[in-house]
Amino acid sequence: MKVGDLVELSSYAKSVRYNRSLVGKLGVITEKANPSSIHDLYFVHWLGGSKGFMNRNELKFAKRKE
Repeated sequence: MKVGDLVELSSYAKSVRYNRSLVGKLGVITEKANPSSIHDLYFVHWLGGSKGFMNRNELKFAKRKE
């Protein structure tokens, strides 16, 4: 994943209680935090005004829905 990618929550992240407000929303990756770290952290801006850091395993690429 890189800056500018559209993302949504993975199935793992949907099961976590504190992510319930983000289910079904799209987000844009705006920053990769600490790129030399073992764990990839991304700063994501979500539609609706939410923002925050997410692990790579909590995100998936957004798919086009028709």
